[in-house]
Amino acid sequence: MKFNGGEYMRDCGDCTACCEGWLLSEKMALHTGSRCSHCTDNGCGIYDERPEIPCRSFECSWLLNHAGLPTEARPDLSGVILAELGEWGQWPVFSATPTSAAMRDSTFTWLKSWCLEQNVAILFTELEVVDGEFTGRGQQKTFGPPSMLVELASGGNAGDFWALTRNAERL
Repeated sequence: MKFNGGEYMRDCGDCTACCEGWLLSEKMALHTGSRCSHCTDNGCGIYDERPEIPCRSFECSWLLNHAGLPTEARPDLSGVILAELGEWGQWPVFSATPTSAAMRDSTFTWLKSWCLEQNVAILFTELEVVDGEFTGRGQQKTFGPPSMLVELASGGNAGDFWALTRNAERL
């Protein structure tokens, strides 16, 4: 078990989803669908020397005890990487990064239920694929409790909500 910021965390085990090209990082030359050059069949080839950003500072929510995610939500099992982005109003906001072009229907169904049960919002992007290649474009989407969706639709501080994703993309 790891210790980070006062929270006990789970162990990644065999999961290397964060290194397989679904999270983006200019520093590590990570682009959609292209695996990190340091990712091996046994995990990170430079684990002890890995850079602070994005590697050491990234916190997969599945690892955090307080997120309350079940075992089957581990990214390599669920097909989605969850990460806390911050709060918007009264709602914690998580990014949900699919480990393929689109989120599995079963994962999306589970994630919607989890959002309602935990009173959290998720932001995710459906990636555009043309002729089997990622274009680098996609459509941002969100889901959350009905009260959050009403607040977002009212316009008010919607820009702050969408800005949470832009901050997360600066790895």
